[in-house]
Amino acid sequence: MKAGKITRPASGPDSPTGRRTLTYVEYDKAFFKTWSPEMAYVLGWIATDGHINSGFNLYPEAKTTSSTSQVVLSQVEKEPLEKCRALLKCTAPLFEKRQKPRSIWQFKIGSDELTKDLVALGITPAKSLTLEMPAVPLALASHFIRGAWEGDGTIGHYSGCWTARLCSGSRRFLEDIASTLESLGLPLQGIHDTRDQRYFSFGYSGRGVVALGRLLYGGIPSTMFLTRKRVKFAAAESWWRTAPSLAEWDSLIETLPEIEPRRTRSRQMHGSVGGEIE
Repeated sequence: MKAGKITRPASGPDSPTGRRTLTYVEYDKAFFKTWSPEMAYVLGWIATDGHINSGFNLYPEAKTTSSTSQVVLSQVEKEPLEKCRALLKCTAPLFEKRQKPRSIWQFKIGSDELTKDLVALGITPAKSLTLEMPAVPLALASHFIRGAWEGDGTIGHYSGCWTARLCSGSRRFLEDIASTLESLGLPLQGIHDTRDQRYFSFGYSGRGVVALGRLLYGGIPSTMFLTRKRVKFAAAESWWRTAPSLAEWDSLIETLPEIEPRRTRSRQMHGSVGGEIE
């Protein structure tokens, strides 16, 4: 369907004319039907920072007045939404939703077909506590994990050590990702939970962060990563090469976007990932 606008009757104080304008959104309808690095990456973002608003066409029991289900991607940073939207070839408008404690950026695609594609991949409505990692081909798993880590993961330098962690309300989701990373050559990490078990996490520290960064970002074009996270993983690798002082760190990360992760022919650390880490 081509992009365009239609009007239909509406009521309420926000519609003084009695009519509202709806915009048809174009996107690549084949995007989630065939595995690709781009598809896996965007799917990782949707798994962590996306959600489905159920429409009664697909979910008759849903308490909604909307017939069509809607896929929503939200983030406090604008950049990843712009990149996901570009990869999807999507014409949906990107807008800022002002709320406390901080505003977020969103775009929405109303489509039952897209919803069915995502549900078939394991992205369901109300997925926060039940999410599992989709059956991503192992060769593409790093792209999915990069999207997920950029959405709900952290990386930073704390108390003299680099640490990267991934958080989720679903323990199974993290177990799946940790197991997949083990298959890709990183050491298996245990899952930690908060005392009230409201969320779970796992991660790496020290040279494990360098190995993870090489796996997620080695050779990846700028259209498929969040610059801020990429810079920090590059900073972690540079730290291990040069061991700068804490006072030098802030100026260091400003110079790192063009630094590429380095691989060597030498003995590999953690299996196949990244070569020897110096």
